[in-house]
Amino acid sequence: FPLPLAKKLFEERPWMADPRGGGLFMGMASHNTDFLRWLTGRNAVKVFAQATTFSDIPAAAQSVMAQIEFEGGIMAQMWITSELPPPSLPSSEVRFQVFGRDAMFDLENFEFLDLGKGDKWERIYEPERFDYLKEPKSPIRLYPHIGVIQEFIDSIREQRAPKIGGVEGRAAIEICEACLISARTGQAVSLPLQGGTSPS
Repeated sequence: FPLPLAKKLFEERPWMADPRGGGLFMGMASHNTDFLRWLTGRNAVKVFAQATTFSDIPAAAQSVMAQIEFEGGIMAQMWITSELPPPSLPSSEVRFQVFGRDAMFDLENFEFLDLGKGDKWERIYEPERFDYLKEPKSPIRLYPHIGVIQEFIDSIREQRAPKIGGVEGRAAIEICEACLISARTGQAVSLPLQGGTSPS
């Protein structure tokens, strides 16, 4: 997030600074770790992270950098910050760059999906544009959530387990918890955490 936006959010939503709820980091990173698990199809096995607050925001862990190892040796780096100085980044500030053996892709959350293969890049998707900072409840932004919520409602009506249950969400949160533990101790943290249950 841009720093001015983060300060505004903390004024409007003081619960975001409460470490008992995971703070802003947990609220942001849980979506990213869930996406990384979905993208890789693997569980995380080890995390090393560092956390600090560079700005005058009165909350811990406003900038977190994590190295995450997934099963099969897949590696991911995750940087979460609410302290981008003006002019911030000319983008939605949610970006995933994925590198494989034969290809790579660059996903800018609300702007584009590019595929790099061979000797060229190709734009394979470009969503309808909107100002995500001024229109946080835009139907364009909320569209991806509709199917997930509808599936959950359908599972209740049909009296069946949802296709994606709490185990997956728990595993995404566990990666975030491991990040904060690692940042606090200065040590790599193995997953699952003691007493935790990651899906197999």
